[in-house]
Amino acid sequence: MISIEEFETIYNLIPGEPEFELWFDEDGPSYIIIKYADCATFQRCGNGPRGSGEFEYPSLNALLSTDLLDGLNLRRDWSRIQGIIASDSWHLNNPNDLQHLKQHYHRNYRSRAISATMRVKAMHPHTSTTEDWPIV
Repeated sequence: MISIEEFETIYNLIPGEPEFELWFDEDGPSYIIIKYADCATFQRCGNGPRGSGEFEYPSLNALLSTDLLDGLNLRRDWSRIQGIIASDSWHLNNPNDLQHLKQHYHRNYRSRAISATMRVKAMHPHTSTTEDWPIV
């Protein structure tokens, strides 16, 4: 499983409104973190009474540090997470998917010495359009 710090980097790296589905065990509920331009949301997945609806937090850091529904606190409970899927495409606990995501969104993922003014041409995996987005 990736570290919480690596998750935060990936969260900040992916443009748009990516969704991150996570779960703690095979039989329990799954949860979704959604990134928005001005906030982050957390919810329990499911229809009807199993789903929770979105709870809004001012930032990812606030969401990770807060006591959430079902008694979860992601900073405290991070090591219990069994899997994370980013935007229905990448399993963040699978080294091949994680590497592909890093290469896809940032050729110099590990290098933070790149000027913030540079732009990267990124191809979104689900469309044939391209968009510019800043290096974070």
